[in-house]
Amino acid sequence: MTKALDDLAADLSNAFTGDLAHLRDRLVFGHREDSLSLADILTAEQQAAIVDAFCREHGPTPVVAVMSIWSKWYFGMVLPPYISANIVLGRMPACGVDDIRLILQPDCKISAAVVTGVTPVQALPLPGCALEPLVDRLVAPFIERYHQQTGVTRRVLWSNAGTLIEGVVRHLEKIGCSADLIAACDAYLGRTHLADGTRNPLHLPVVYLDMPGESGRRRRLCCLRYMLPDEKLCCACPRDGTAAKIKAYMRALEGAAL
Repeated sequence: MTKALDDLAADLSNAFTGDLAHLRDRLVFGHREDSLSLADILTAEQQAAIVDAFCREHGPTPVVAVMSIWSKWYFGMVLPPYISANIVLGRMPACGVDDIRLILQPDCKISAAVVTGVTPVQALPLPGCALEPLVDRLVAPFIERYHQQTGVTRRVLWSNAGTLIEGVVRHLEKIGCSADLIAACDAYLGRTHLADGTRNPLHLPVVYLDMPGESGRRRRLCCLRYMLPDEKLCCACPRDGTAAKIKAYMRALEGAAL
């Protein structure tokens, strides 16, 4: 590794303690023969292996639901250490979608992400947002490739990513990270459109309902968990009868902003 990457790896090890200790083993630096690229993951053969392993554990499940849930595993493994590094340290490992390879367990869950890129990424200065380079270089290209190869809709994938990202930001806020950097992340997630005028696909991925008879954190779009044989819903699912309330809540928010 380069000295810059050695220094970053050491700083990550020191930063990922206490409330961030669960992130310490998520990223592996260097070359691993047993790692797979995203292109490897998206081959028909590997997708079939993912679906087969999932169905052996959970029972017959539509492929689109399996692959949506697997994307949540990907985001859950990769995004928390990257977001945390950029907010806590002001820099993070190379975050291009091809800079990251994956080590899979026999059940096709992810045990670690292998960082092959050698140039650390510097965080944007305020008023820029620590999420922007990660979204531009990793999340957006991942979602486009994943959608094209798996058939999971872009809306579901952006919702999966956004729900995870918002949760990480809330955790970092809870443990006392920079209020300015947290506010910049919240502002980014709150924008309806990006600086170039395009729609922000991460706009308010979750809402916090506060109305008579309903409160709590809810996704705005379902992740397809309900398609599993047990038909259970995740704790933030809008399919528990709150979907119409979420739409009304969003209309109220938009009206208040006028």
